[in-house]
Amino acid sequence: MKNKVREIRERHGLTQRQLAILSEVGRSTISNTETGRYIPRVDVAIRIARQLHTPVERLFFVGKVERK
Repeated sequence: MKNKVREIRERHGLTQRQLAILSEVGRSTISNTETGRYIPRVDVAIRIARQLHTPVERLFFVGKVERK
């Protein structure tokens, strides 16, 4: 599974720590999600997506990462 967590997090001007606090997860969860070492549970993915004001299906997807 691919994701745009880092790209969108940086666009919002958040650090990994800030996003982790807002999403109520550990900073390592954000880090490992961004690098693809961890695929978050649905509830965690939804919390991250909500904090980034991004639909979960735009943040996490199967296939190639779309670059703008």
